Amino acid sequence: MLSCVVAYFVSRAIGKASMYEITLRRNQEELERTRLRAMQMRELIRPAQTVVPPNATVHNMTRVFLEYPVKYLYVANESGAFLGVVTLKDITSDLLDKRDTSTRTAADYLQPHFDVLTPDMPLGVALQHFMAFQGERLPVVESAAHPRLTGVVYKTSLLDAYFRMNPTR
Repeated sequence: MLSCVVAYFVSRAIGKASMYEITLRRNQEELERTRLRAMQMRELIRPAQTVVPPNATVHNMTRVFLEYPVKYLYVANESGAFLGVVTLKDITSDLLDKRDTSTRTAADYLQPHFDVLTPDMPLGVALQHFMAFQGERLPVVESAAHPRLTGVVYKTSLLDAYFRMNPTR
């Protein structure tokens, strides 16, 4: 019994974890990975802060671009339906070329075809969408049939969840 007590305190002094602690930590990590495998995009959705209506002026859109360091503004109508995006590049190009933008609105710059995620999408599928996309965030819509904008998912949040789910050993 004395040798067990001495061995316990020697192992604590060395700083090594006990087999019980290692097993407990591995079981907790496995439970976390199981939870993450079942996770869907809805758990990673954050509010979309860069949404403009189709009638937003260039002045209004420029203010949003100055307030948030993003490449895209999301355009949604009054019922919240996602219509597409306005790119910073397009507005900047017009402003640098000194084109008249006084009558232009978000609808004039609208790019209707933009990759979106859905709340019930698995993490692996969403990761594939991000792999084909150069930005930091993607919009989330209710479904393809009902494209109401529900928020955004950030690439860093998705990668964090994905790597916690699939650790390298």
